[in-house]
Amino acid sequence: FLFSLLIPKDLSKELFLSTLDLGKHNDIIFYEEGKTGTSILVQDKVSKLKDLYINSVEEVPTSYAAQYCFKLMGILGVLLHPEPSETLMICFGGGIAAGTAIQHPEVKSLEVVDIEASVVKAAHLFSQENNNLLKSDKVRVIIEDGRNYLFMTGRKYPLIISDSTHPKSADSWVLYTQEFYKAVEDTLTEDGVFVQWLPFHLLTTQEYQIILKTFQSVFPHTTLWLTHSFDEMGRYMKFSLVVGTPEPFSLDFQSFKRKLLYPSVQKDLEFWN
Repeated sequence: FLFSLLIPKDLSKELFLSTLDLGKHNDIIFYEEGKTGTSILVQDKVSKLKDLYINSVEEVPTSYAAQYCFKLMGILGVLLHPEPSETLMICFGGGIAAGTAIQHPEVKSLEVVDIEASVVKAAHLFSQENNNLLKSDKVRVIIEDGRNYLFMTGRKYPLIISDSTHPKSADSWVLYTQEFYKAVEDTLTEDGVFVQWLPFHLLTTQEYQIILKTFQSVFPHTTLWLTHSFDEMGRYMKFSLVVGTPEPFSLDFQSFKRKLLYPSVQKDLEFWN
């Protein structure tokens, strides 16, 4: 028997929206089914806050608390490394962290690697939040699996930032493994700095500690940085950033403070105090 089935053009889109219950209070401003995932960008009809979902998982909210964390993730490694001229970022997100990193004049080039092209396509709708980074001559976007890129690049970077999604996501857990951390270590310069976002939510204390110990098994010189603030709904939000270095780490406070005083950095971070 031969069957022919007609499927409505927007069926997948409608299924996603009904599952996430996004259509009632949000405008859908971007939707694309990519090779490895479906990206949906919505904007709240009242607050005008945007939120990017990838495969039905919230990835890039633009609340005050979320952007506070993105901004810190983008600038922290730049402040810690004496010469972060060539920087590599694994995972694009909304480009907010990357857009903050390139505001520092010491960052001469930034390569951003993401496996899903539709995520990058949505970035122009985050231009206000990401400082329009796709138009920057400093930025090169590479559509590739981040872990594979580390194996293939053959280059060494003084600063690597991992803006990977939640470790419980089906496509991101590999970016919290010992194998991934070893690949990062092999791609860092001897005085390199590695920064990775590590959430508290949806992780038990034991799970959080396991990831931290896995990180430390490759980077014994590890520091933990905490970011916390309130969002527009008054909810207390906290995240962490893990920083690893091949060599013993020492914070040069004067250099840290001096780097924060660049006008372009001050302007970008002013709203977040």
